[in-house]
Amino acid sequence: GNIEPRKAFMSDLTDFLRTCQHNQQDIILVGDFNETLSPEIEGLSKLCSELSLCDLLFQHTGLDNFSTYTRGSQRIDFCFCSDRISEACLQCCYEPFLAPGNKGDHRPILIDFSTQRLFGNDDHKLAGPSAREFTSKDAKNTRKYCDLKFQYLEEHNFAMRLSQLEQQWDPALLEALDRDFQRASKTAAKHCKRK
Repeated sequence: GNIEPRKAFMSDLTDFLRTCQHNQQDIILVGDFNETLSPEIEGLSKLCSELSLCDLLFQHTGLDNFSTYTRGSQRIDFCFCSDRISEACLQCCYEPFLAPGNKGDHRPILIDFSTQRLFGNDDHKLAGPSAREFTSKDAKNTRKYCDLKFQYLEEHNFAMRLSQLEQQWDPALLEALDRDFQRASKTAAKHCKRK
């Protein structure tokens, strides 16, 4: 029989997100869906209903009757998320079409989350350029850093363990990989000090 690509995509996406929920993962799904949220339970509306996802931007702005695409007349760009993600949202909005830096034909979406609510820690200030071990303009140290980091990750079977995580969700393994990735970065950076 004929398979409608859009219906097949929505079915596959729903199955994937259902698996994520089964694995206790939070969901944030943002995109240009080329579809509106209809009162009928089909397409995006069905996906949100079946997975209990909220329309984050509507929830925070209360606005729905406008275009998010320059050649359109309706909202087709959305952010759908699980409750915990929604509760961590501090503010969100659609930017104007001609917002600075927007080179596209859709309204940019801005979302500000509380890292305390999402991850249990506050934002970290980025180190200024003078406090960094080296800069990307230093080609020799950048190459050295990449080589040393890759070597560290290889020695700790990072790629194989990451592949295991892709096959079977394991929060403890994810944390271990995150620690190793940070250690690889710090170890490599120690050898790339500015002169």
